[in-house]
Amino acid sequence: MNESATSGDQQTDKVFDSAKGIELPTAKILPGKSLTYNVAYGYTPGQDFTLTVNSMDRFDRADGIYSGKL
Repeated sequence: MNESATSGDQQTDKVFDSAKGIELPTAKILPGKSLTYNVAYGYTPGQDFTLTVNSMDRFDRADGIYSGKL
């Protein structure tokens, strides 16, 4: 899984904060199973925010794109 984000017309940086549980997972996932984890990105208040998620191992799936104003 890979994700990226923009705020307004700028790419934003991913934020890591282990004290708040925002870090990359390290667990191996068995076929047919899933893993939920938190991600965070910087943004500019009042600007459109867009998060794009893609599956790097499944090229037959379209990217998930979530967009809104924060």
